[in-house]
Amino acid sequence: MKALIILLLIFSSVEFGFSQSSKVNEASALANPPDGSAAQLGKAKDAIDAAIANVETKDAAKTWFVRGMVHQKLAEDISGIFKSQFGKDAELIAFDSYKKAIELGKKEQDKEYDEYVAKRKEKGKPVDKERTDAKFRYRDEAEIIGLLSDKTKQHLRNDLLLDLQKRFPANDYEGALKTIEACLTIDTLSKSPTIDTMLYFYGGVCADNLKLKQKAIKYYAVAIANNYNLTNAYNYTIEAYKAIGDTASALKTIEDAINKLPKEQAQGFFGILVNYYVEKGQTDKAIDICQKATQDPNVHESFFFTFGDLLERKSRFDEAIVQYQKAIDKNPEYLEPYYNLGKMKVEKANVIINAASSIPAKEVAKYNAEIDKAIVEFKASLPFFEKAYGINPKDEATLRALRQVYVRLKEKDKSYEAKHAKIEAELKALIGN
Repeated sequence: MKALIILLLIFSSVEFGFSQSSKVNEASALANPPDGSAAQLGKAKDAIDAAIANVETKDAAKTWFVRGMVHQKLAEDISGIFKSQFGKDAELIAFDSYKKAIELGKKEQDKEYDEYVAKRKEKGKPVDKERTDAKFRYRDEAEIIGLLSDKTKQHLRNDLLLDLQKRFPANDYEGALKTIEACLTIDTLSKSPTIDTMLYFYGGVCADNLKLKQKAIKYYAVAIANNYNLTNAYNYTIEAYKAIGDTASALKTIEDAINKLPKEQAQGFFGILVNYYVEKGQTDKAIDICQKATQDPNVHESFFFTFGDLLERKSRFDEAIVQYQKAIDKNPEYLEPYYNLGKMKVEKANVIINAASSIPAKEVAKYNAEIDKAIVEFKASLPFFEKAYGINPKDEATLRALRQVYVRLKEKDKSYEAKHAKIEAELKALIGN
């Protein structure tokens, strides 16, 4: 903290009521005892609080600088005793106090500079540019943080990061965001500014949870530009754009993700893009995307299934079957394509039965012939449903489908009664009816 003590000299020329300025000096002395102990931090806080509350000292840069120093000391209290008693939010208060010192220091310097210029003009002398640049050069918003030594800034940043580790897991997103933004401000003021992409990403997460979607998007953009946690950063950005109704930007982000990410990761965004067009009712566009995605020999099997499902919706059944089979070829234990292939057979059987219901009652032979055709389709569905059942015996949709098929088949063949009873019992155990 030597740098902090030295920096007090920058503000020591500030003049205000002696009785109250003594409170500022007292706080500084108590916070920096010769033995380096933290024993007087409580009293130091009381002294600086009194100075902040007093009209004579509340607008002095030195007051706020000492306040920052006291709270930084509280934040760094190893024992934790003084921090727990006096140092709630000490890290953020230290940072905000330093920023306040900057603001007030600028005003004080501006006033002093104006007086200097006026005196020079009064004497008919030119303004000393060298003095202007040297003595009155501090004009940045984070001026006083910039005056801190790199070591002191790093200490303050570390304090803030420790504070962040408590706030974020506790879902204190507001406090965590303030802490992150304080760290980022310090980063920009170092002699060699760095970009802490992790902080930008989690800043986005905090802003997201606070419904500050535009700010979240801004932070995620930095993470994406620096290749940090890309999959999540893209996903969260897309959802943030959707939340504010900016579908055009959401779509562009999806496309950017597909173009930037490795193929394996990009596939998930192909899926998001497909869902986007499906939600918009643009099934043909979704089919085109699936067709493009499935040209990749390493594409995930889910794309073949989705492709088949979309083709089925467009009544392009033969093409759908081809895609379902490709999904199975990629992963023989993939339940969904088996289920859909079985479902297609059942739907075909139901179409036949519905058509047969319009056959006149006297044409029994014709009716029975149509029902036999339907039974053929029901039987054809069984290998698919039974395979799906073998993959997951507790899949409710599969159990319901098998129950329906067995009910139909046992009407013609009593050997299916036992299978029906078994599935009925398993379904009842699963869902309770």
